[in-house]
Amino acid sequence: MHRKLMTPLLLATVLLVFRSQAPAQSDAPYTAPASNCASQFFDPTNYDWFTIENSCDQGIRVTLIARNGNQRGELDIPANQKRGNGESRSEYNAHGGYDLYICPALYTPVLPDGRTPVTSHANGFTCKYVGW
Repeated sequence: MHRKLMTPLLLATVLLVFRSQAPAQSDAPYTAPASNCASQFFDPTNYDWFTIENSCDQGIRVTLIARNGNQRGELDIPANQKRGNGESRSEYNAHGGYDLYICPALYTPVLPDGRTPVTSHANGFTCKYVGW
């Protein structure tokens, strides 16, 4: 009888110890924007298209939102590289340019509430891990 009682008690103790050592669950991992990593220009070496250059040693995800509100896109740019979106200067000017929301790679911009994706002009944002 002593052995029958000890087995469940031992199991309960082991589970309690492991549970107390498990990391706490958080709502979601967040990080600061990587705005200092990007510069924008019209690239004379690539048809003079609108281009964003990543000057950091980490990849970035750039969310572009046209200032007239009619376009939204994303560019994933590896460390120390540049990417263009295929727009000429006249196409860029036609929608008033872009607001850029820049996060580290695998993160996406969300409003300060931490849940709502940035889909139009935002006065503030943070970067939420999405892993894709």
